[in-house]
Amino acid sequence: MKNFIKVFFIVIFAVFLLYPLMGRAQFFFMKNPLLDQMAPEFVLKNLKGEIRNFTELRNGQDAIIFFWTTWCPHCREQLSQLNADKEKIENNNIKLILVDLGESASQVNAYFKKHNFAFDVFFDADGEVAGAYQVMGVPTYVFVNKQGVVKAVENVLTEDFQDIFSEK
Repeated sequence: MKNFIKVFFIVIFAVFLLYPLMGRAQFFFMKNPLLDQMAPEFVLKNLKGEIRNFTELRNGQDAIIFFWTTWCPHCREQLSQLNADKEKIENNNIKLILVDLGESASQVNAYFKKHNFAFDVFFDADGEVAGAYQVMGVPTYVFVNKQGVVKAVENVLTEDFQDIFSEK
C-alpha cells in the first residue's frame, strides 16, 4: 500500500509538471533563460526545400517563432488562431516563422492542404533549434524584437501579442 501511495504521488507530480504546458511556463523556476538575450541563429530548410537562416528570415523585423507539430492538439488550435490572425500579424510588420519539430515535409504538406493553411514552414528534424531555444514543449511561441533579442516565450498567442515588442 505504501508503494502505491508513493507511485500515485509521483504520477500526480509528473502530470502537474507536464500538463498543461500553458501554466507550466508561468512558474518562475521555468523561466526561459533566453529572455532578454540575443536569439540563437539557426539555418533550416522550408517546405519548398529552400535553406534559410533566421537573420535573413527576420530581415530586421520583429518576429514570432512558433514551434509546433501536427500531432499536438494545442498546436492545431494555435495554428487555426495564427491563420485567423495572419493579416493582423503582417499588418504589424511582424515576421511569423513556423518551425515544425521532427516531422516530414509530406506530413506537414498534407496537413496544410487539408486545413487550407498558407504558411512557410521550416523543419527542425533533429530538435537542434528547439534545443537552442530551450523549448520545453509544444506549442511554444518565441517573440524576438527587431534587435534580435528574445522578449517573451509563451505557449499561446495572446490578443495583445504586438505589445510584447513595445515593452522595454
